[in-house]
Amino acid sequence: MNINSTNPFQFIKNNQIDSIKIDDNISIISKATFNGCSNLKEVILPKNLIKIDEFAFSGCTNLTEIAIPEGTEEISTRAFADCKRLIKIILPNSIKKLGRAVFSGCENLEEVILPDTIQELPEELFLNCKKLKKVILPKNITSLPYAFFKGCKSLDIILSDIIDTLGDRCFDDCYKLEHFPQKVFQFGKYCFHNCRNLNNININVNTAKLPNGLFDGCLKLENIIYDGTTLSIGKRTFRNCISLKEIPSFISNLNERAFENCLSLTDLKVKTFVIPSACFRGCKNLVKLNIDGVNKIGTYAFSGCKRLKEINLENISDIGAEAFSNCTSLKKVILGQIDVIKINTFMNCTY
Repeated sequence: MNINSTNPFQFIKNNQIDSIKIDDNISIISKATFNGCSNLKEVILPKNLIKIDEFAFSGCTNLTEIAIPEGTEEISTRAFADCKRLIKIILPNSIKKLGRAVFSGCENLEEVILPDTIQELPEELFLNCKKLKKVILPKNITSLPYAFFKGCKSLDIILSDIIDTLGDRCFDDCYKLEHFPQKVFQFGKYCFHNCRNLNNININVNTAKLPNGLFDGCLKLENIIYDGTTLSIGKRTFRNCISLKEIPSFISNLNERAFENCLSLTDLKVKTFVIPSACFRGCKNLVKLNIDGVNKIGTYAFSGCKRLKEINLENISDIGAEAFSNCTSLKKVILGQIDVIKINTFMNCTY
């Protein structure tokens, strides 16, 4: 089918179109022109193309490959999003700008080369590209934005040494990621959430804080190296790190749910004054607990620590609700002068 002009929403959800050739005189493909054309398999773009507008080919679920002609400068928001069978896309060196989530949901996309002419990368560019294995980034890029590779379950990538900043959820659900970027020192929240193969990590000495949920769900994370003095952590930073055997000595604080469900923690010595809510909840193999310097224990702090048998709370003045609930092996508790003890502190401690 020959296309001599494009207008916004012109062929939206037209299931009769399977092949198009767009006239060379057309320089802009309008907003959502071919959005949802689920039977479209072949596209020949015009030689004089400058811009592909937002949602232009979004949801073209049978499109398998496309070549963007030289001279094209911009591909706008979600232009090829949810093209679920798209395997190959060739980007020219003329591309200067990519919009948000351009390739989001392209589940079969395997390899992309981003030209060096791109000065800034958009959010969610490869969101849920489940089979993406190889990406070459522009050489001058120093940061990756929000959810850039989120859901890229097949990706393992070694980042350039000049990249120093990663946005929130940048590598969230990247199951095969093994290479931790050692030059990065600014991390967004949940940046490596559910990176199941991330193992040994070396944190850049210029890092000041490990934010909320940074390593939540990193099931193989065992060793953390940091050559600085101290690091602060946010909420849920190491939650569900089931292979983590000890709290790193350089960590300066605790936070809510920070080590929840860390199943390999067995021996714990706490140096802070307060243990926050649910900080060690579900640490089922925790046996030994030294909290001599602590004076306050938050809600659910040790709930579900099923192997904990004995605790000394002589210096504790404030214990939160259900702090030791479901500690089913707990036999001995030494109490001091308690100012506040909340409801169900020792609920279901059957001994």
